Amino acid sequence: SINLVSFFQVRRTNINMAGFHDQLLTDVISDTFRAFSLPTKVKPLHLDDLWRQKIDDWEESPGMPWKHYGYHTKGDVIRDPNALNSIKQFWRLVMDGQDVKLPFCVGKAHPHRVYKNRKTRPAMWGYPCAASFMEACFALPLIHAFHENNTPCAFRFHFNAGGSQPLFNRFHRYQNIVSLNYKSFQQSIPDWLIKIAFDVLATNINWQQFHGYTGTHNQRLYRVWRKLIDYFLRAPTKFRNGTRYGNGKKGQNIGSGSYFSELIYTIVNFIVTQYCIRDQNIDIDDHLVLGDESLVATGGEVDLSSLLSMAGRFNMIINIEGVQLNNQIGGTSFLGYVINEMDPSAFVQHCNSPMGIMPPPQG
Repeated sequence: SINLVSFFQVRRTNINMAGFHDQLLTDVISDTFRAFSLPTKVKPLHLDDLWRQKIDDWEESPGMPWKHYGYHTKGDVIRDPNALNSIKQFWRLVMDGQDVKLPFCVGKAHPHRVYKNRKTRPAMWGYPCAASFMEACFALPLIHAFHENNTPCAFRFHFNAGGSQPLFNRFHRYQNIVSLNYKSFQQSIPDWLIKIAFDVLATNINWQQFHGYTGTHNQRLYRVWRKLIDYFLRAPTKFRNGTRYGNGKKGQNIGSGSYFSELIYTIVNFIVTQYCIRDQNIDIDDHLVLGDESLVATGGEVDLSSLLSMAGRFNMIINIEGVQLNNQIGGTSFLGYVINEMDPSAFVQHCNSPMGIMPPPQG
């Protein structure tokens, strides 16, 4: 048995950070671990319990190879004991340390949000059930925990439940507000940032046992985790027109079909935005982030040119049309809404997707 928490916090020093060797990035990453630290570590769900979850995409395609076996939806697979046992057997082999391969993804276009001021739509990988089901076992408890606890992750802010009043109350005392989003976010995130984001998530997981089960699974669960990360980064992908990503690598193009996508985007966004602002010797008083959007209260006026330039060092592009530098929170846009003291003004359409806000685990 090893202390996996210490391992994850130390391992990032061995990650090739693409030419970044300054103390500021080390400080930002350390602050990210602290900011996203949950009060209680979550236990992964067992595959046997996944069918109880209310998940938006049960009616989506099951991916390869199940759609060729007569299964039309993910729900068809999860409700079939024989199919589920096959997937469970695959992950038992992974837990035992065997080198087994997951099926390829199917690339397609399928946005989870459609903004009227954006022209691009994210690609989505049609994940095979064997990958997406196990991802959900880790991701759903994490999403629920971030929804329930006070971290920079903005899952818990539901505009349709309380309007933008909670955000207005939280930020109204600040005189320097930055709202921004990143352009072509999923195509530009470097691998080393993704690995650090996964390590941040990993420190919030109880690696000893599944939710509702006894027994110790430290190393066995970690092997599953590593398999999922590798697949997230390098899943072999084929598009319907026959185009394939060679050598089993997606490169810097992360599809939104993964249950981890929104969590990873959120943490990467936090790291890059914190670095770009703090590089100007400006303190950050508050910071909320979800996916590719950030809402930041700063201790001074941010220079837009420097902000854009510094993001480029990470191979990231801030959408200049979406940047707002305001002296008050009123009238500021975040998550597709204009924040004011009463109700938000919406200009966003939410669509079902694995990377949307998930309901809490059931049972």
